[in-house]
Amino acid sequence: MSTVLVVGGAGGIGSVVIDILLARGRPVITTVLNEAEADIVRTRFDGRVPVDVVDLAEPEDAREKLIALAAARPDLNGVIVCAGVAWFGAVETTPLSVFSRMMQINAVGTVAIYQATLPVLRKNGGRIILISTIAGRVPMAFMPAYSASKFAQEALCDNMRREAARQGVKVSIITPAGGIRTNMVQKQVDGIRQEFESLSDEHKQRYGYLYEGYGKFSKNSLEATAYTPQAVTDVVFEAFDAEQPASRYLAGDGDIVTLMTGMSDHQQDACFDALFADGATFTSSNIREWMARQS
Repeated sequence: MSTVLVVGGAGGIGSVVIDILLARGRPVITTVLNEAEADIVRTRFDGRVPVDVVDLAEPEDAREKLIALAAARPDLNGVIVCAGVAWFGAVETTPLSVFSRMMQINAVGTVAIYQATLPVLRKNGGRIILISTIAGRVPMAFMPAYSASKFAQEALCDNMRREAARQGVKVSIITPAGGIRTNMVQKQVDGIRQEFESLSDEHKQRYGYLYEGYGKFSKNSLEATAYTPQAVTDVVFEAFDAEQPASRYLAGDGDIVTLMTGMSDHQQDACFDALFADGATFTSSNIREWMARQS
């Protein structure tokens, strides 16, 4: 059977994707950010999955490494991109280096993967599946760098899909409609207080309400409504198995995207303020309740 490359195989979604592929008898190779993650993969899969360290924050180097990986697997016909990083904070207080890193990994890194693997996928009639986020469709308050990079990834996906389709390669993107119970998200929740304490007194006074509100919002969402990695991978394999996959898939409560994108900018602003103030979970029912109070 043909090989599948999973980019980001140490994370919650990536590891479940690998589990499913192995259960199906598919040869799998994976890449991770660093050696610590490589050890996680080796331990979890008992050395059955070849793993390489590819840092998408260095896209030129990443592309060269991925070209070599693809060339060594001429039967490669699937790439599932689960890698990504996130950051929370106000625009004013987020370091420029963070904005750069978000764009390099989440956006430019996507291009590096595409450029490196397209020649082999073109020969084999393969496909690429990207994992995005609702923040790539609705600008998430308090996550400016992450949202910007994911909006960029969404636009790149459109361009890649349109170009690759004529070459027999299918490109789809999966949007989880909310948080996912992964270590990355848990670290965000745990780190909010620490990040707040690192601010100047002036910035604490100016943005403290955002840290407090996002802390309640994300903690409650993680505990009550966040999706499991399995819920997302179910949709990943819906796209992976489809003879003619859709361009976009929603995993979870798709009404959230419809409701939020149907609002004006001012309505979105007010909705996020209300959700943060209440510590409400990010669900379509809570959004509808807020909308009802406005009428």
